[in-house]
Amino acid sequence: MALTLLAGCQEHSSTPPLTTGLPNPASSGAPDTASINQTVRGFYRWYASMIEQDQTTEFQPIFAADTRGMMTLDLTRYLANLRRLHFSEKLIQSEKDSYNTCINNLRTIPFTRRDSVLADVVEYENRDCAFFDSYRWTKTMDVYNGIQLLQTLTDGDSAKVKVMIYEAYPDSQGVKKRVWETPFTVQLVRTNETWQIDDIR
Repeated sequence: MALTLLAGCQEHSSTPPLTTGLPNPASSGAPDTASINQTVRGFYRWYASMIEQDQTTEFQPIFAADTRGMMTLDLTRYLANLRRLHFSEKLIQSEKDSYNTCINNLRTIPFTRRDSVLADVVEYENRDCAFFDSYRWTKTMDVYNGIQLLQTLTDGDSAKVKVMIYEAYPDSQGVKKRVWETPFTVQLVRTNETWQIDDIR
C-alpha cells in the first residue's frame, strides 16, 4: 500500500492521539449518517489501538492445539470482536472460511513441533498461514493513528463510506502525516435497524 508524506503546521511534544479527522460535509443531514459513521470509526479506532498495543490475539486467529494435540487455528476471540464491532454475519463467515486452507494444512503438525516444522515465514506462506505478516484490514504492516471519513453514501438499507487512514507524527517542523494513497471503501448493510460492516475494500 503506497503512502504519501504530508507536512503539517501544528507542533506536538509527543505522538498525536488517534483522530477521526474532519467532519464530512457531503453527508451532513443524510439519514442514518451519524450511526453509519460511528460504526466505521469505532472499528478503525479499535483496530489502530490493538495494533499499537501489539494485541495480536484480539485481531487475528491464534495458533493452538486441537483435542488431538495437532496444530489448528482458534478464531474465537477474533470473530467475537468482529461481531461486537458490528461486522455482518455474512462477512464474519467469509472471514472464517478464508482460513480453511491454513487449518487443513496444519492438521498433520503436532503443536509441540511447531517451532521446528515452521521454522520461518516461508513455511507459513507455503501453508497459506502467513496471515500475521500483514494487517488484514489495512493490507500493510504500517501502523496508523488517524482516520478521516471522506464520503458517506446511503441507498436504502445499504451504505458506502470512503475512509482515509494515516499516521500523524511530530517532527521539528510540526506534524507530518503519512497517508495511505488509496482510500478504503467500507460497505454496510442495515439489519434489524443496526448498521453492520459487510465488506472492506
